[in-house]
Amino acid sequence: MIHLPHPHIVAFVTALSVSSIPMSQSHASEMDPHIELNLGFNTRNPTENIRYTTWVPSLHVLAELNHQLLLTADWGLTLIDTDALTGTNADALNPFVALHFTSDFGRGRLRAGAGLSLPVADGEGPRGQEALATAAAMRGNWDPWLYEADTMSFVVPARLEFYPSQNITIAADFAAFMLIPFVRDSTQIGLQGAAEGIYHLRPLNLGVRIQGVRVEDDNPATSDTQASIEPFVGFRTGDVSLKAKFTINLSQPEGFAFDEDGIWGLHFSGAYYF
Repeated sequence: MIHLPHPHIVAFVTALSVSSIPMSQSHASEMDPHIELNLGFNTRNPTENIRYTTWVPSLHVLAELNHQLLLTADWGLTLIDTDALTGTNADALNPFVALHFTSDFGRGRLRAGAGLSLPVADGEGPRGQEALATAAAMRGNWDPWLYEADTMSFVVPARLEFYPSQNITIAADFAAFMLIPFVRDSTQIGLQGAAEGIYHLRPLNLGVRIQGVRVEDDNPATSDTQASIEPFVGFRTGDVSLKAKFTINLSQPEGFAFDEDGIWGLHFSGAYYF
C-alpha cells in the first residue's frame, strides 16, 4: 500500500513553494519589457483672443537584453496650434537611449543605468521654442533632456519598486543629468526625483505621483525646483495596458497649473508587454 502525505503537509509545502517566489515576479511593473505609445494634450489662452493647443505624441520602448540588462529608448514630437497666428508648428524631441542594470530582491526591484540624449530638437520656427517649453511643462519638466533645443545630455537614472503587499506598489525615480548646449556657453546640471504609490484593484490600477525637478543655471529665476503631482488610473489585462494621468504643476518656474499663465498636461498611453 502506498501512503500519501497528510493533506495538511501537502498544503504547507505548496504554500511554502509559492511564497518562495519573489513577490517582484508577481507584480506588473514598468520594468517589464514593453512598447508604449503616449499622447499628451494641453490647451490654454495666453491672451483673450488666442488659443494655443499642444499635442505631444511619443514612443517609449523597453527591451530585455538578458536577465539583468535592459535597454530603453524614447522619442517624440511636439505640435502647437496657435489658431490663425502661425498655424501648426512641429518640432522633434531629443531621442534618448539608456542601458540599465536591474535586480530583484524579494519584495522589490531596482533599476539603475546611464543614458545619452542626442541634439535633434532645434526650436526653430515662429513657435518652436514655445512648443518645446510647453511640452516640458506638460510633464512638470520631468526628463528635461528631451525638450532642450540644440542640447546633448548625459543622464544617470534609477528606479526602485517595492511591493509591501499583493495590492500595493511603492516606487521612486531619481536621475542626475548634465545638459550640454551647443548654442550657449554654460553647461547645466540637475536632479529629479519622484515618489509614487499604486493600488492594484486588478484590472484597474489607481495611483498618484509626486515629483520635483531642479536645473541649476546662472538665472536664479529658472533654478527653482519645479514641483508637480500626477494622479493616474490604469487598466491592464494580459499583455495590454491603458493609462490616463493628469499633470498638475505646483510651483515656479512653471507656476500653479490653474493660474492664468499656468500649464497642465493630460496624458493617455497604451502599452503592449512582451
